Amino acid sequence: MSGTGTTPRPSTDVAGLHVRFPDGRIVGLTAIGDPAAKRLVMLCHPTAGASGFDPDPVLTSTWGLHLVSFDRPGYGASDPYPTETEPSANRWADAAATYLDQAESSASSTASTDFGSIGVVGWREGGLFAAALAARHPEFVDRLALIGCPALPALAETGARARTRKADANWFDPQRLTSTSSRWDATSYERRIERMMADAQLQGTAGVDADLQCFRAEPPSLSTTAAETLVLVGRQDTYATPRDARWFADEIPNSRIVVAEHGGRDLIADAWESVLEHVAPEHGQLGTQEGDR
Repeated sequence: MSGTGTTPRPSTDVAGLHVRFPDGRIVGLTAIGDPAAKRLVMLCHPTAGASGFDPDPVLTSTWGLHLVSFDRPGYGASDPYPTETEPSANRWADAAATYLDQAESSASSTASTDFGSIGVVGWREGGLFAAALAARHPEFVDRLALIGCPALPALAETGARARTRKADANWFDPQRLTSTSSRWDATSYERRIERMMADAQLQGTAGVDADLQCFRAEPPSLSTTAAETLVLVGRQDTYATPRDARWFADEIPNSRIVVAEHGGRDLIADAWESVLEHVAPEHGQLGTQEGDR
């Protein structure tokens, strides 16, 4: 992705670029996949997490899309919010949309790049931020995928105990991944998870603290969402349940629910092909497959 004010990032974290958001903050940006692809998809990471995580690098690299993610304030190398600023998902979504619009305008004038509408993926707590972007900027987001995301009222009520620690038993289950998908390299996946979480802690608890404030702030009104929306949860997930999925489906006009047999934070990796089919349906270079793998 080419944008305004991008500079190389130091090698202390995964993200590859520094960018400046319209509010003046420096933000960590990671861009992976095919840099020449015209389909842009944004991945919103969980709490606690940082940009740069790829659920399935082999699949992403062959799909024909440009996958970007930002370190939210206080994570990775992104500046935290100023002390006088009240963090909220709405504030983050507006800043991200303005930056992306400016970056696309700059890229269009220099490289004839025109992404148009984009796809957005929200993973676990990142679903709040993905949903806010889609709801507040419906002309900008045409596809939305919410993967293992708790309903926004539940997130606000349980924010203080949101699954932010490695102790979360659903975080990583290498035995399940190995047994359900023979092409998985569970060791590599675990290393990518650990690196994402380590990057999230570069500024201590600043990122988690900002997210928790966002959970308690005024939530976005999802009824304005125009994007075709996939809500994917695991039947055995005790954090983001089918009941949470039903809440999203009731709030978002054009949405459908898929319930996988398992769940947890690694559901995004196990179902990544289905996610890409949804957010980049005309850009996949592998055979389509409906439903859960």
